[in-house]
Amino acid sequence: MNRAGLCAGLAFTVLILVCSGCGGRVSSPAELLAFSQEPSMARVDLARLSDAKGSPGPYRIGVGDLLAVSLDDAIQPRLANEAGAEAPPKVYMCRVDSYGNVVLPILGEILVEGKTVSEVEGMLAGEYHPRFVNHTPNVVVKVEEFDLSTVTVLGSVERPGTQELRRDEMTLVGALMKAGGVRSGAVGAIRIRRAESPESSEKVNLPVKGMATPFKDIPLKASDIVEVDGQEAQVFTVVGLVGRPGAFPYPPNETYTIAQALAFAGGASEIAPDYVWVYRRTPEGKVAQARVNISGTSPSSAINVPVRPGDIVAVEHTTGSRTSSFLSRITRAGVNFGADYNMAQ
Repeated sequence: MNRAGLCAGLAFTVLILVCSGCGGRVSSPAELLAFSQEPSMARVDLARLSDAKGSPGPYRIGVGDLLAVSLDDAIQPRLANEAGAEAPPKVYMCRVDSYGNVVLPILGEILVEGKTVSEVEGMLAGEYHPRFVNHTPNVVVKVEEFDLSTVTVLGSVERPGTQELRRDEMTLVGALMKAGGVRSGAVGAIRIRRAESPESSEKVNLPVKGMATPFKDIPLKASDIVEVDGQEAQVFTVVGLVGRPGAFPYPPNETYTIAQALAFAGGASEIAPDYVWVYRRTPEGKVAQARVNISGTSPSSAINVPVRPGDIVAVEHTTGSRTSSFLSRITRAGVNFGADYNMAQ
């Protein structure tokens, strides 16, 4: 975790400790539902990120693509005449040249760039019939090889490195998807370094859950570099009357309950109350809270209420626990005093 994140986390913890100790009843099911729906620390909105790409529609053929063009028996006699002694193939492999053309038997150069596969099929059937054959031929076109461009995606993605993209994938979201997507967690921004000006960068803020952060997809060019800001380490914190208070890692693909959080911290002490407070910082800087039973199996008990990354679980003192703790210290002090006194004798 960076210095800024650590300071923010410490400030949040101090705020909670200052505000803690307030009494109150256990949160109702409705209150817990509202608490569970409260957005926590800023997280990238993966659904909005994916939706920003939209539907590219059918693929449009471009320069460098390799097409496989199949011609049926209706055109074979004419092809045989053109081929002479050789048997004409039924499938022709055609590379789209720098002008967007392919070369086909009888027809010669045909412009296909910018057209879909179905558009090229219809166009070729119309070129062959009725000019060269008596019956409309069945023409099947397939993109055998796509012309690919490379971009580099670095940082907080599942598969960082060089990615090969088709022309309909050459956008920011397309590159992120090709790299396995943005990792779960609190992610801030993306920097795009263009191949023509690598010394400068273009910053793009990612969409954030629970916030109306504007975001739109951006076209990329070959050799561009996309850097996703690294995410802070995700933790939850347990404080108060537990065996081992502290911060504990929260892996991206795990879901822990309050009961599990307490177990990580060595469990609640003998003088702890039968409930805990859970504090959650929202993206707006507010603090949401819920009071949860430690024991039991109801929806409002610790075994069923999830803890989120960034949460603070506080097992706080009550008047009774403070008295028990005080008496325990007095008892220990008396034993120690007695031991010292006997040794002096």
